Amino acid sequence: MRHLFPVDKPYVIAFNPADYRKNAQRIIQAFAQASRDSSFDANIQLLFVNQLPEAVKEKFDRLSAEYGIKNRIHYAGRISKSQLLRLYNGAKGLVFPSLYEGVGLPALEAMQCGTPVLTSNSSSMPEIVGNAAIQVDPQDVKGIAQGMVELVSNAALRKELTDRGFKQAARFQWTAVAHRTAAKLRDLMLQAPRLKSLMESPLINKELDDALEQIMVNLDEKYEQDKESLMKELRSELRNNVAELYPYIDRMIEEMTKGLRQKNPSITTNVRSSHRRRSSKSRNKHRRRSKNRSTKSKRTRSKRRRA
Repeated sequence: MRHLFPVDKPYVIAFNPADYRKNAQRIIQAFAQASRDSSFDANIQLLFVNQLPEAVKEKFDRLSAEYGIKNRIHYAGRISKSQLLRLYNGAKGLVFPSLYEGVGLPALEAMQCGTPVLTSNSSSMPEIVGNAAIQVDPQDVKGIAQGMVELVSNAALRKELTDRGFKQAARFQWTAVAHRTAAKLRDLMLQAPRLKSLMESPLINKELDDALEQIMVNLDEKYEQDKESLMKELRSELRNNVAELYPYIDRMIEEMTKGLRQKNPSITTNVRSSHRRRSSKSRNKHRRRSKNRSTKSKRTRSKRRRA
């Protein structure tokens, strides 16, 4: 790791400086403010991970030079998973005050490594980190700076965040997430009076359980693969599994709308018809894809035989 930054000095890690959502400019400004605090270790380095266009790097170099901290800001660029793991394990903390996040995987990854986390008090991050991270307003430079000082200098808080982080990260294992999602779906289904009797049918329950269980298995298997292709593969896998549930969803909607027809027949009919049109379209699309794959496979076998 010596070629990435001075390995003999403590550091905090941040991500994707080229992505405005990651808030790199405010992170640099906050790091400069934190460096003026007497309790903040003067040897602490700020390390950004992921690719950075030269023009953006020059902009941040000028900014850090203005604050007199240019020699303490480093850019690792794109690194391997093993290098990232080593960086997490060696870091004093993760500085992740994003303006917007869908999931915020770096926070979970850091917590899994026992690395204390500073993150945003907005977007999805409060739900992701719970009480296991320092949460700050991502647009408040002073607040981010104060959080950095606590992240680096408060030993008792660091230990507490590490312990809580292990527990919080465990909640987001794919198997645990899938089981909670399935349980929530079932609870919501059972809240509908007409749907409740349908859900209590042993046949429907078994078929639904089998489909959900297969999704869980696939999630576990996909998570072990390269994360860069994970979301694309999951979308495809979930789409295929959901397509198999369409017949049961149709029957559920039919049951749910029976009790509403007397009040407003046109609305319930439109809702049911709209869903069926979407369901039919999705099923036909899935069949066409399957047929295309089958045709391509036959052509490939035919070419091999001729060869």
